[in-house]
Amino acid sequence: MASGKTIELIRKFNSPAQIVFEAIEKGLLLKSTGIKEETFVHKFCQGGSYSLEWKSEGRCSGRYVQIVPNQQVEFTWNSVDCKGATNNDTTVTVTLVAHGNECELKLVHKGLDDGFCYEDHLAGWIESLDDFVSDIKKLTPVV
Repeated sequence: MASGKTIELIRKFNSPAQIVFEAIEKGLLLKSTGIKEETFVHKFCQGGSYSLEWKSEGRCSGRYVQIVPNQQVEFTWNSVDCKGATNNDTTVTVTLVAHGNECELKLVHKGLDDGFCYEDHLAGWIESLDDFVSDIKKLTPVV
C-alpha cells in the first residue's frame, strides 16, 4: 500500500455502537458515498469484497481486512476512473467507541496521494459521513 496522506474524521452518534455497526454491515456507509444502487456488490465478512460505481463518475472496490463486531471495520479502498482516483489500494479503518447508548465513529483513510486525490477524498468522506449520520438518525428508535 502506498504511504501518503491520511484523513482522520470523527462523528458522534446518539445511537448505540451496535446500531451504527449494523448499518455499516448492511452497506450504508459505502452507500452514503453517492453510489448507483444497482452497481453495489457487498459481501460483509473478513476477506469479503465490495464494489460500487458513483453517480458522479468513477468506481471503487476493495475487500474487508478485519471486522470486529460493534468495534472496528478495516477495508481496502481502490478508486478508479475519477479525478481523485487512488488507482491503488489504500486502507480505511472505521472504529466505533461506545459511550452507553451513544457512540463515536472515527474514520481513518491512509495512503492517499497528496494534492487532488487527498482533497477529493477528504471532501467526499466529510459529505458521506454527514449523510451517514442522517441515515443513522432514521434507524435509531426515539426513547
